[in-house]
Amino acid sequence: MGADIVIKDITEEKEQTIQGSNQLVVSKATMICVTDSETYGQAAEFLKEIKAGITTVKSTFEDMKQAANTAHKAICNKENTFLKPLNEADTIVRNKMRTYNDEIERKRREEEAKLREEQRKVAEEQMKKALELEKDGKTEQAEEAYKTVTMLENLNPVVQYEKPKVEGVSSQVTYEIRITDARAVPAYLNGVEIREINESALKSLAKATKGEIQIPGVAIIKTNSIKVR
Repeated sequence: MGADIVIKDITEEKEQTIQGSNQLVVSKATMICVTDSETYGQAAEFLKEIKAGITTVKSTFEDMKQAANTAHKAICNKENTFLKPLNEADTIVRNKMRTYNDEIERKRREEEAKLREEQRKVAEEQMKKALELEKDGKTEQAEEAYKTVTMLENLNPVVQYEKPKVEGVSSQVTYEIRITDARAVPAYLNGVEIREINESALKSLAKATKGEIQIPGVAIIKTNSIKVR
């Protein structure tokens, strides 16, 4: 028993006695040989003794675990009582700051959209000018106008807003997802597994077909197990 853990009703002397008894059981299990029906039966009877020992140990600790669990729940409930108003206040302030950031982002996107619209209009004017110059035979001037059009089309306006900076507090963009068609979601995308394999369903299929079903990418391993009642 760890020096930093004290369990009521389990003294150090009692623990040493139990551990010694358990070691004898392990030693006896190691020496058992199952070679025929008789020794198989002897092993089965000893397995029942081990099962009884396990039941005794579990029942010894069951009441203590239940009491500890009840105490843990009571402590957590009291903690949540004290945390609830603080978490509520935290949420209120975070939402207000988030609203402010969203408004800043909205204004930034709006300003960029205006700049792109202005660029589009200038590009249209330059294109008209280039066509007129080309029609008038002013090739070099038309070429310069075309270059201006190309430059404007490739230019991506970026508007930056200075966000308030507070030490220890920062904001980040998060993304949520909503499944619109579960059947259409692939198992892998860009080398990343995005659809978790339902192992429980695979085991059910294996059991229902007694291991005979063939599932691509899945190996069914049949194992005999011993149950003790």
